[in-house]
Amino acid sequence: MKIGISTAVLVPNLENWDRMNKFIEFGFTHIELYNKITRIRLIDALPLADIKDKKAINFSFHSLVQDLFCGDEMISQGELSFLKAEIRLASLIGCENLIFHISKKVELSETEWKQLVDLADTAAKNKVNLCLENNFSTGAFSTEYLAEVVNKIENLYCCLDIGHLNVAIGKGLINNPMEFIEGIKNKIIQLHISFNDGKSDEHLNPTVDEQRSYFEKVISRFDVDSLLLVIETKNIDQAILTNQFLKKYV
Repeated sequence: MKIGISTAVLVPNLENWDRMNKFIEFGFTHIELYNKITRIRLIDALPLADIKDKKAINFSFHSLVQDLFCGDEMISQGELSFLKAEIRLASLIGCENLIFHISKKVELSETEWKQLVDLADTAAKNKVNLCLENNFSTGAFSTEYLAEVVNKIENLYCCLDIGHLNVAIGKGLINNPMEFIEGIKNKIIQLHISFNDGKSDEHLNPTVDEQRSYFEKVISRFDVDSLLLVIETKNIDQAILTNQFLKKYV
């Protein structure tokens, strides 16, 4: 099991590259570049690839796209093209995985299925694993429908956000969470790790036994040797505590 950290994790007075370098100082060897927070341009790809080689740092990439397959055709097409550009950036950097969301509230149309297959194939050709992340707001991609989509598309994988899953369970959007995980675990190649009360996506470190027990139930479903866990707490203090907690399972 590998433990990483997202650039969404706040560090006081540090942004972008300075924040990433601080994570390296803390001993993290996998960093997820959240493009909404750490905006990546083509000019950044070569320096990041150089860091990857010289400092033995692995990267994954979290898309900033939020309106893929939305109701406005122009915006939807723009998001589709932007995600393809992010796939290319991730490839140039040498990222293993690219994480994205589909916020559409209903199931995909036939055209959208084809577009998603094309995205997954494009990522595979660029040697990037395209990973669909589960949501927690009311809609198709917070339910078992996500598993149906991921299982049907050969080159599409999954990033399971355990915080999102916990809220989805609390809202009754996932009826049998362990069965859901079991049915999709062969496609899950990384987890996003943060904790909450089951009502809102708080992005906390584990603070109560109930949260620790929930994590143990989830992690018991996996062969942890090949799994990547990316910490997504609000701030670095919470991330350090979460990292200490996770190391017990390495």
